[in-house]
Amino acid sequence: MIFCSKLIVKIMDKYTWISYVESAILVLVAGEMLMKDKQLDQQ
Repeated sequence: MIFCSKLIVKIMDKYTWISYVESAILVLVAGEMLMKDKQLDQQ
């Protein structure tokens, strides 16, 4: 587990654009979850 975490950090340090791609994916998924949430539609 720790080895994989260190590997991911090394890759992200070398290729900084990966963190931007990961952030974009996170925003897209969170936005989709908010739009499909039935509890928010009721209010």
